[in-house]
Amino acid sequence: MSSSGKKCLVSSYIGIDAELAIDVGFQPSAVQILNMTTASSAVKTQHMAGETYLLVTTAAAVSGGSAGTGILLSSTGFTVGTNDDINDADDEFHFIAWE
Repeated sequence: MSSSGKKCLVSSYIGIDAELAIDVGFQPSAVQILNMTTASSAVKTQHMAGETYLLVTTAAAVSGGSAGTGILLSSTGFTVGTNDDINDADDEFHFIAWE
């Protein structure tokens, strides 16, 4: 925890190719997801609309497209959709969530 009382959590998940809600215990202002299998990285901030995220390896904004394919922040964490960058089946993902 920082001196401002804000929280940060580092954890991991295994992709399932279906929407996956991640409970971090607080409403994140930003999330970074690292795909350990493909070495890609995605960033989502509270200022990005809908399920849009930044795919860091290409430095291009990626729209979630249809509902359930991007990253959606919630009051208790975030949900990753079915896009392979962030939730490919059996890939190992690590994430950092900031309050």
